[in-house]
Formats: sequence, C-alpha cells, structure tokens
Amino acid sequence: MTSPSIRLQRREPSLPLNLESGKIPSSLEPTEFQITVEHPCRLALNTFATVRVLVAPLRPLESLAPIGRKSAYEPLPMRLQVPGANVSPPEQGIVPSPYGVVEAAFTVCGLAEGDVPSARLEVFRQGVLDAIPVPLRFGANPWPKRCFLLAIILPVLWFLPVMNPGLAQSGAVARMVKAWLPSVPKIADPIANAVQKVYAFLAGPGGEMSFSFYLLLLLLPIAAIVWIANRTQAMTETGSAFTLSGPANPGLVAGMLTPLSDEELKEVKKSDSRRVVLR
Repeated sequence: MTSPSIRLQRREPSLPLNLESGKIPSSLEPTEFQITVEHPCRLALNTFATVRVLVAPLRPLESLAPIGRKSAYEPLPMRLQVPGANVSPPEQGIVPSPYGVVEAAFTVCGLAEGDVPSARLEVFRQGVLDAIPVPLRFGANPWPKRCFLLAIILPVLWFLPVMNPGLAQSGAVARMVKAWLPSVPKIADPIANAVQKVYAFLAGPGGEMSFSFYLLLLLLPIAAIVWIANRTQAMTETGSAFTLSGPANPGLVAGMLTPLSDEELKEVKKSDSRRVVLR
C-alpha cells in the first residue's frame, strides 16, 4: 500500500522593508556612505588613547533575516597620520556595510607636547585618496591645577595676619615693605602704607568676619568650573558623503596603502588578482 503524496504549502515571504520603488534593495546597488572620526580633544603624553573610525550608510537597508549578512563592497584602506605619535595599527581596511555602522579603532600614544595640526585620516576609495583632518593636542592642560593651587594658597596667605596681629599694631609690615622697595619716598611710602592697612584689616575685622574662609568658598567653585571647562572631551570629525557600488569582480580584494614588495607583487601576478597600490 502506497502512502498518499503530501504537498507542502509554502508561505509567501513577508518583507519587513519600506519599499518605495517596488523592488528589494541589494548590497550591490550604489549606496551613500559617510565616515566619522571620534577622538579626544587632548591626549596626555605617553598614554594610550583610542581614535574610532565609523563608516555608516546614510540610508541603511533593513536586513531580510535576523542574521548577519556579508557585504559585497571592497575594503576601504585607511591610514591614521599623527606626527609625533605612535599609531597602532598604522593602517587597516574596513569593509562598509549597507545594513549598519562598521567601526575600526586606532590606538594613539603621544610622544611630543603641542598641537598636531597636520593629523589626518587618509582613506583610499575607488582610486581617490581622501583625507579627513583630525585636530589633536598632546600634553596636559596646566590651568586646572594652577587654579586649584591658587584656591588653596590665597586663603592661607590671607589668614596669616590673624595668626600674628602684633605686626599690624607695631607698623613692622610697613617698615619691611620700605626696606624691600627702592628708596624712593614717593613710591615706597604709599605702597608700604597701603600694605600696612591691608594687613591691619585682615588681622582685625577680616579675621572676625572669617574673610579667608569665605574666600576659599568662592575660589573653589571657580577652580571647579575651570577644571570642567578644560577637561578632555570627545570630538567628532565628519567627512563628506561618497557613493560606493559593488565591484565588477566581488572576488577581488582592494590593496592597502602600503606599497607592495617584490615578493608580494610576484604572488599577485601569479594569482592573477588586482591590487590597488598607493605610492
């Protein structure tokens, strides 16, 4: 007895895509991309910092299935040029994807202090060399530390007259100032008298009003504001948009920026593949 044949009913696939032209987009179709470089505005010397390169489609496609799909685009050779710093890796290739953002990371270690106006990201795409300026600065900012030191030292100095009020009554402060200044009465006498009055105020009414303590409360928030304004912040540099299309032969791999050696060139000729060499 033979079993009856069973005919399977196949459901029509539903496409979760916003189709305007009525056709399914393909990764081989021309797609607009844009490169973004994320980097810190200031890098400390002899420390490692990360510079991230993001390649994102302007209009990302929705995947037909919840699995990763390979892109048919050629790798984009990228080189991060930072004079006065070690960059690792010096160059790498990143394969754009029409379905989302693709990221590459460079590690930068600064060796010399100062601005690096010529730092840039070089991208070689479809026979065109493009450069995105990446303004960097190596070295710590001294102003936050200076402001915190002043916020501590000035209140302490203004509190010293309270600890020795006898100098305000004997006039010893004016005599010491006159001995330190040039012996010109029209200059030395007014300055010495003014310093004596300030010392007397700090030793008397200023000490009763806790003037040095309130000065500390005033300077500490100012130093904190300076520190917040000068802290290391992330910056973003955006390149111009460009269009990529699928290669004529998807099996070919684009060359990196480093020129090929004689041995590599012989191997390339033997395998009959194309390499784009930037010299």
